Order: sequence, then C-alpha cells, then structure tokens
Amino acid sequence: MDFLWEMQQSSRISDASSKAHKAESRAKGLEFEVTQMRRQIDRLSLACQSMWELVREEAHLTERDLERKILEVDGRDGRIDGKISSRVIVCDNCGRNSHSRRDVCIMCGAELNRAHKFSV
Repeated sequence: MDFLWEMQQSSRISDASSKAHKAESRAKGLEFEVTQMRRQIDRLSLACQSMWELVREEAHLTERDLERKILEVDGRDGRIDGKISSRVIVCDNCGRNSHSRRDVCIMCGAELNRAHKFSV
C-alpha cells in the first residue's frame, strides 16, 4: 500500500514540477515582451515629443493648444479616459463588421477604411 502511495505522490510531484517549469518559461517570455514594449514606448514617447516640438515651433502653437486637441481626440469615443478605444468598422467591400485594430477585413481581405491613421 505504501508503494502505491509513493508512486502517486511521485507522479503528483512530477506534474507539479512540470507545471512550475512551464510557468517559469512563460514568465520569462512575458518579461522579455514587457521589456520590448517598454523600449517601444520610450521610442514612441521620444518621437511624439520631437514631433510636438517641431509642430509647436513651425505652427506657433502652445501647450494649451495641444492639451485641447488631446481632449478632443480622447473624447471621440464618448469618454475622456486617456485612451483611444477600439470600435467596430464596417467593411466597404462586403459590409461585414470588423475590429478597428485590423488593417484588412477578416471576411473578404479588403483593406479597411480607417477614419484616422492611428485609430485603434
């Protein structure tokens, strides 16, 4: 009887060890992904700041002008929440609904007509 119990415990330990190894591998992968995303955010922040400074200098705009535009763009989805929400886009080619994060319709493959370049 002790032998069967030992085998069952050994199997449980092996399963737990395997699950822990998979979780560790997944965590390492996610850590790498977060690091890459942080780098991308840093590059995008740098690009945005540089573009703003160019526009401000050339168009003689102010920080207040920028703040007003940010609020306008933020509110397009009906909520001032600091983010651009995704929305439904109707494909001009097949009339099916698609997600605004997509570039092409998943039903017919046609390029989706997005209202704004950076829409999500």
